Amino acid sequence: MGFLTVLEVSKKQSYIFKSNRLRENIGASEIIEFVTKELPQKLYNKYNGRHINSGGGSSIFYFENKDDCKNFSKDYSKFVLETFPSLEFFMASLEYDPEKDIIIDKTKEFVNCNIKCNTYSGNHP
Repeated sequence: MGFLTVLEVSKKQSYIFKSNRLRENIGASEIIEFVTKELPQKLYNKYNGRHINSGGGSSIFYFENKDDCKNFSKDYSKFVLETFPSLEFFMASLEYDPEKDIIIDKTKEFVNCNIKCNTYSGNHP
């Protein structure tokens, strides 16, 4: 039994276009790409994770055990909160058995959020 972790940047459009300056818009877009692709890649390798899918400001990862999943989420959240404090994001994790579970059904559980999942939100105390 492993764990799926989803991370997503919230309010992407308002974050990108909070300024009228094109240079700042481009920079904000690059930040979103960094926190959903480059940063997680550095961290999930450290915790024996696998990248499942990315796109549109969100990413899904698989971890074989709870400790790696929690440590990835903790390190990721800490970095983003300290480096990009105005960026809103969320993370959630749930148990996943690649031998039994259908990944599409499991990702729907994230949307419903009627499950026990660890959620980490940025930009909130």
